[in-house]
Amino acid sequence: MSTLKNSLDLIQSLMTDHFIERLQSGEVSPSELNTIRQYLKDNNIVVAPDKSAELGTLGNLLPEFSDEVEDDAIFN
Repeated sequence: MSTLKNSLDLIQSLMTDHFIERLQSGEVSPSELNTIRQYLKDNNIVVAPDKSAELGTLGNLLPEFSDEVEDDAIFN
């Protein structure tokens, strides 16, 4: 069981590192942002940057989006 846990921990660490690299590159696609968002949600990362250095860094790198929608965007 310990080997399985170590393997899963390694996979999670590698995925997190990959997502951080993509965000830092500035060339992350909307699809990748959605994947990162879901990854954070699946790992119960809401607003806890100090919970884990890697996951906290990933959460802090995500861009912020406004909830407001411009009227022109709705009708165009």
